Amino acid sequence: DNVAPIILKSFNVCATNTTALKKWADKQEDRVRRCEEAHKECEGRVDSENASLTETKARLEEVAGQLQATTDLQKQQVGDLAEVLGRLLTCSGSLLRHLSAAFGGAGEEEESAGGVSACAVPQWQRPSLPMSASSSLPSRGSASAAAALTARGSRGAAGSFADTRSGS
Repeated sequence: DNVAPIILKSFNVCATNTTALKKWADKQEDRVRRCEEAHKECEGRVDSENASLTETKARLEEVAGQLQATTDLQKQQVGDLAEVLGRLLTCSGSLLRHLSAAFGGAGEEEESAGGVSACAVPQWQRPSLPMSASSSLPSRGSASAAAALTARGSRGAAGSFADTRSGS
């Protein structure tokens, strides 16, 4: 142990520094390891969110397709309904004209003589229909004929009801 005290002291300082450096390196390695674990966890979250976004996008596209199909079906049904209503109006007008003719209704003459038709609806109150349906609307004359027929029928019904009540 014939080592000079200065060399011994330098050796001890070097050993202490090496130990401190090793502890510091271990702490840094631990810190890097924790950062890598946190990074892997974040990457896992990002991958999970990307998968979730992909699923959501697929669901949204599916819902958009269903919505478009529903909209197309609704448009078709509205068109069909307008066509059916137009046909119904045409048939009703034809039926009213035939009934008016069968019961000797005045038709156009009654309206021009100042009679007010209960079935006549002003143009601004009529529902708007597609051209195919609105072109087949019955004339105002058939509506006034229906009103005349209704008025005559109600008088006849009231008279017969009164007759049956007085007889009993």
